[in-house]
Amino acid sequence: KVDENFWDNVSKNIAENQTKSEEMCAAPGCSTKVTAFDFRCFKCRKRFCSSCEEGTSIMCKACS
Repeated sequence: KVDENFWDNVSKNIAENQTKSEEMCAAPGCSTKVTAFDFRCFKCRKRFCSSCEEGTSIMCKACS
């Protein structure tokens, strides 16, 4: 039997998982939580929040 609320449940779980994050922005002095959708440096693999991300490079400022 197909669950009528299947897609509603999937959307709810995705939204809940996006708001749960254990990772913090790697910029010094920043305590903003980051998710898998935030900028990640290609070289050092650290994540940065949208406020601390600088430039349009694929690497953070320290690795550039």
